[in-house]
Amino acid sequence: MEHSCHILLFPFQWRINDLDKKDFSKQISLKNIAFDPNSMWERSITQATDEEKMLFNEKNYFYEFAHGALFDDGEEEGNLMQHYERKETDSGNVLFSFGHGKKTYTLHLKYLNLNLYETGVGVLSFYLYNDTYEDPDDILTINQFARRVYPPYWEEVENRKLLADFVRIEGLNGSYEENFQNYTLADDNIPASYITHLIKDLATNIDIIPVVDDRMYVLSWYKNDKLSKEFSASEEIEPLKQNDFWYKYVFIEAEEMICHNRKMRNRQIEQSTYLRWQGKGAFYGCSRYSFVFLTNSRCPDFLISNFETEYVRMAELVLVQRASVLRFSEEISVLSSDKFDNTYLSKRVNSLRKEFIRFVNQVHFREVTAQDQGIEIYEKLYKFADLQRHVEKLDAEIEELDNYVSMVEDRNINRIAGNLSMVASFFVPATVLSGIFGMNNTWANGLNDGEFSSRLWQNPLFELGLIIIVSILFVLGFYLMKKRKK
Repeated sequence: MEHSCHILLFPFQWRINDLDKKDFSKQISLKNIAFDPNSMWERSITQATDEEKMLFNEKNYFYEFAHGALFDDGEEEGNLMQHYERKETDSGNVLFSFGHGKKTYTLHLKYLNLNLYETGVGVLSFYLYNDTYEDPDDILTINQFARRVYPPYWEEVENRKLLADFVRIEGLNGSYEENFQNYTLADDNIPASYITHLIKDLATNIDIIPVVDDRMYVLSWYKNDKLSKEFSASEEIEPLKQNDFWYKYVFIEAEEMICHNRKMRNRQIEQSTYLRWQGKGAFYGCSRYSFVFLTNSRCPDFLISNFETEYVRMAELVLVQRASVLRFSEEISVLSSDKFDNTYLSKRVNSLRKEFIRFVNQVHFREVTAQDQGIEIYEKLYKFADLQRHVEKLDAEIEELDNYVSMVEDRNINRIAGNLSMVASFFVPATVLSGIFGMNNTWANGLNDGEFSSRLWQNPLFELGLIIIVSILFVLGFYLMKKRKK
């Protein structure tokens, strides 16, 4: 019997170094990733299970307009994401282990998935199942130490109060292990080697940048009859406030709680807890970096199934949205520097705006399902990620960049127009004087029986010289006036 499930999501940005100077659309195009044809990763449209009925249920659960961001349609052109699964997990013999102190925890790795999105981000997913550890402290320990991908600060390398001693995956074709006791300063903010190796097994030409700092996002369900009964003793939230386990479970803390103010903890619990199924002994909780589900051994199978499929999909979508916003923001930061000429800058800003519009319409959704519980849970996940504010801010930043490019282009047009006006002004005196003297008829007026007139102003040479001199003086005066104005 499985006591708990721990789904770890590693959201990341991917970059192809050779494309840093290309348009944003080319930088984030999945077509430009070099996929290893001999990799043990296999592209699949079923997502985490080969049962077609599960995929059918998931697609019916979500609005059709959201399918492109949630499911791989198998097409090579125009798709928003590609979904890959490791073949070895089909054997059921893949194990995920980590050591903490004198104890080693071993869980079954049933599914190992990798999703790449055409917004320059990706998500690596570990589905870990536990049929060995029942104690609440063990569940907290698994969530806390399995999720760390690099030390949060240097002292952790020596003390490892938040970091595992090692993480190892056995049963895959290859070696996937990270010994954090051997971590060096050169590895600063670089994900654990087993993570980078897994991703680069598939995509060989990308660099990986973590999104959720030194941790993976945690989704976890846990069956515990005693806790479920205790929390169901009242139709209020008070029982969950009184037992420290719930706070630690929701906010992924194993030992000492970081928040030492009871009122503040209670307020956080109220904001994070979802009580729709309290009468059945089932409780949901979410934070910025977690989504958890506590229930009893009599929990209906469909609630567990919904958690592992639809709710995981919603959590991943929110992570992708947040990671994509950061990816767009970094491109804005690059374009805001002074290293691009105006023509190239305009082209890259237009590409960025195009991809942002695509993101808003095809990835960033305020609602993804018509199911009441799905709506309420997605709203909580969306709210904790603070996505609305970040997207609005991103839109404003792109708008400012657009305005700057337009201003530069208008300035260039005005400069060109000014130069043309200056050239045209050279001919103004000539045109005026020609009209006065009737230049077109000069020779006819100046000739008298085949001879030039004796009057100076009727002499064509005089008229021509006067026009040239006045034109030169006019242009010189215009130039001096413009120079003095500057």
